[in-house]
Amino acid sequence: MLGRTGKALRVAAFLSLGHLAITVTSQAQSSSAAEERLDAAVEAVAAAPAHPARQRMIELDEEVAWEEGEHLFGDWGGLRGSLEEVGINYDLVYIFDLVQPLAGGGGKRVTPLGWLEFGLAFDLDTVLGLEGGTLFAGLLAQHGRSPSVDTLDFQLVSNIDVDDTVVLYELWYEQVIGEGLLRIKVGKVDFNTEFAYLDAAGAVMNTSASFSPTIPLGPSTPDSAMSLNVFLQPTDWLQIGCGLYDSDHDDLVPGTRTLHAEFHEIFLIAELALSWDRGWGRGRAGVGVWHHTGDFEAYSGDVEDGATGFY
Repeated sequence: MLGRTGKALRVAAFLSLGHLAITVTSQAQSSSAAEERLDAAVEAVAAAPAHPARQRMIELDEEVAWEEGEHLFGDWGGLRGSLEEVGINYDLVYIFDLVQPLAGGGGKRVTPLGWLEFGLAFDLDTVLGLEGGTLFAGLLAQHGRSPSVDTLDFQLVSNIDVDDTVVLYELWYEQVIGEGLLRIKVGKVDFNTEFAYLDAAGAVMNTSASFSPTIPLGPSTPDSAMSLNVFLQPTDWLQIGCGLYDSDHDDLVPGTRTLHAEFHEIFLIAELALSWDRGWGRGRAGVGVWHHTGDFEAYSGDVEDGATGFY
């Protein structure tokens, strides 16, 4: 509505000024005195403060149209911009998948499933004057059944395939030091948001593009866990990171319970990552190693102390 109103006012102002110019000019042809009065009137109009309606049109011209912005519903009538000014940012994301096997598998049912995520971030530099500090909370709600029951795939056919649930998905504090040289994140984190991820995989439906099958024990959707993550970034293209996660693989309980009753199993991960953003494209490549301290049954039937892998 604001965009349409702004355009209407802009056209009306143009026609009004055009009519005024034509009228005065026709009178000014009779004498040089009229020309002087016309010049004085034009200068007075130019020097006068902008009318509130005109000022609003100028502001509308400077704003980014909703279809060109980053968010579907734009600025929510000024709410988003007002919150950002005081250091509060939010995002509301909904993803809907509709899956039906066309051949093979165990069935031909049409399976709907959806994912709703709400994130709230506080820029503590603006809120409290704490430079480089961020506090984040994320809520996740998922509905629908697993399409993999019919597709019989090894990895999940949809990367939003989790049991029906409403959980406190993430809750963490992050501190950036030395203009990005050092970054520390503490709290409930999905390890796959910091390690073994690809930016381009977010638009791909299948889990294989976004989650490595060689890391089966990492605390990820929806079972994020309490953690300590440290990242060193000496250049804009190189990052070295390591993480320590509470991860009892026999007792994964998502939600507000983030520390397990017995803190005796830990998931450790370290990664070296390269990233680039050039005229020909952008991307990310990484190599890492992980270790889980739990006890696991091997194919031989023996119980192994710990498990290690790489990616």
